[in-house]
Amino acid sequence: MPLKTINKNEEFRTEILNDLSKRCNFPDVGFAQKLDKIEIEAERMFNTKTVEGYISSMIIYHQLIDELIKILISCFRYYVQLRLFPYKINKRKTNGKLTRNMLEELSSLILNPKIELFINKCYEFNELRNITVHRLMKVNSVNSTLVKCKMAKTIFDEIFKIFDEIYLEILKSMQNKEYFNDIEKTLGIDSKKIENLINELKIKL
Repeated sequence: MPLKTINKNEEFRTEILNDLSKRCNFPDVGFAQKLDKIEIEAERMFNTKTVEGYISSMIIYHQLIDELIKILISCFRYYVQLRLFPYKINKRKTNGKLTRNMLEELSSLILNPKIELFINKCYEFNELRNITVHRLMKVNSVNSTLVKCKMAKTIFDEIFKIFDEIYLEILKSMQNKEYFNDIEKTLGIDSKKIENLINELKIKL
């Protein structure tokens, strides 16, 4: 193999390993606390029991769901990249994307019944939100709006619960000793650095 090709392969390999080692490429350990604060505000708006409060809470819940989707995409990209090394996966930007586009990407990464349920619930919330917002100005829509906002709150609570379970499962699978032995063989490096990084992310949601 020509020297130039060897050097190029080594650069490519090093780039991926450096990427896997960066703390910023896995969700910040404090993300749950940040989302909790936003959820508390949404709950406060919902509990005002006014049309404005219900609509505001639905909008906040929608933004929270987008963040949960982004977090899972980040987790799954990281997981898939570890498994596919030395091949590199393409990273698509999630900022500015529509909820539907992010859900499509999430479904293309890793799937199991729980993740499929999460995705379906997100679609359900998104559709309910769109219907509610688009019909706001129609006559006699107040009662219908209240009912839909209450339904959205119930769906959001289900989504958050499923997210917690998925996130903890993915961390648990990545904290398995056999998993790291496998990774070490695949990457051809001491996996301790990556193992320590993932162990730091063990948090109580």
